Amino acid sequence: MPERPLGDLFDGVRREILRLETQDDHSRSVNVDAFRRFLGGEPMPDDTTPTGSTRSGAGDGFSILDVTDQGNPLENTGDFWPFGSTTAAPMRYTGDGRFADAEALPDADGSTYTACGNTALAHAVPFADWWAEHAE
Repeated sequence: MPERPLGDLFDGVRREILRLETQDDHSRSVNVDAFRRFLGGEPMPDDTTPTGSTRSGAGDGFSILDVTDQGNPLENTGDFWPFGSTTAAPMRYTGDGRFADAEALPDADGSTYTACGNTALAHAVPFADWWAEHAE
């Protein structure tokens, strides 16, 4: 099967997409300096995707699967993007936690990731609900 560029998969999304993040710390996997400038009132750079509340108004939903006081139903599952019910792109990170790349898997391997995404959503709560209980 020929490799599909990740950008082509994003371009093909018509309904919904999920990003499952399981790392304990994502501070090295994003442009932290750009995000800090954004929080300080500067516009986000064109090549930086806004996160959190800046995207939620566009219909994005954010949920939290807090495993602090409960078992993790996704033990040993890493970060990935599932595209539909058959295609997935696991994300890889360097040893110090920086995002390295993501590669679309053959469709035959994607259903396992779809099942993980469904499990995550079934055990998660909307971010606003979680934040109302855990805000610091």
